Amino acid sequence: MLAAEEEEAKFQFHALSHFFLQDEVHVPHSLERKRVAYCKMQWAPKPEGRLLCCAPEMQQTPFDACPPFGFVTNPDCTFWLTALQFNPKHRADVRDITFVVNKPQVMTPYFTIEFKKSDTTLEAAVNQIAAAAALTLYNRVALRAWRLRDTAPDRPLTSQDFEDIFHFGIAFAGEQALIYKISPTLHDLAFPSAVLVGGARGNRPNETDLSRANEPNNVLELKRWVNEIQNWGLGYYSREVRVDVKGILRQANGGEADVSLLEDEEK
Repeated sequence: MLAAEEEEAKFQFHALSHFFLQDEVHVPHSLERKRVAYCKMQWAPKPEGRLLCCAPEMQQTPFDACPPFGFVTNPDCTFWLTALQFNPKHRADVRDITFVVNKPQVMTPYFTIEFKKSDTTLEAAVNQIAAAAALTLYNRVALRAWRLRDTAPDRPLTSQDFEDIFHFGIAFAGEQALIYKISPTLHDLAFPSAVLVGGARGNRPNETDLSRANEPNNVLELKRWVNEIQNWGLGYYSREVRVDVKGILRQANGGEADVSLLEDEEK
């Protein structure tokens, strides 16, 4: 495709058909509990003011409930968790605690991918991932802060409370592939409702460079990275989301008699 100078859409189609695969079965109203990788293509949510908010630094005035989000991110592919990981009787309550896309019942994205045809547009791909990750990370930190406020209101928050929260991204531009592990930048922990996430502006933590992603060894290395990211997303990340959501539900619903923890969710 590089030699033929194919269009960007063909790079994306080939990758999503053969490399970045979602789980085939996703039944939003299934009674079975399962962890499912679900991807949205060329779509990203806009802040809605309560459970999906912009960082305070983006406020135009101190009185904005949710400031305008001027970025058009719409990354080529974003992997999300689904509400299927929760007990069916609690799934309707989850959307009152964290942002859920209603019809597919997907939530808390963890992995963003962007494709560009040429290496001259690599910066654009990275910026698109950074903007999408910034919105995701800010609201993921806010969810963790909410749970900690509810369960331990007298304990001050520290940066260690959020050190396991991050977002993965892969930026493709021509034959280049850059893998990012994006961590939040935290400020003002004394006021968790105003926890600030700086996304990845000017920040490239743990960047992995597979400059020639069309070489066999690098393709295998990329495959290993993708498998590990999905393993983390459907494993550790999924569990921590459940812990935070269930912690809030337990406080609201009268404790563990109504909202139980699974063995791997015990803190």
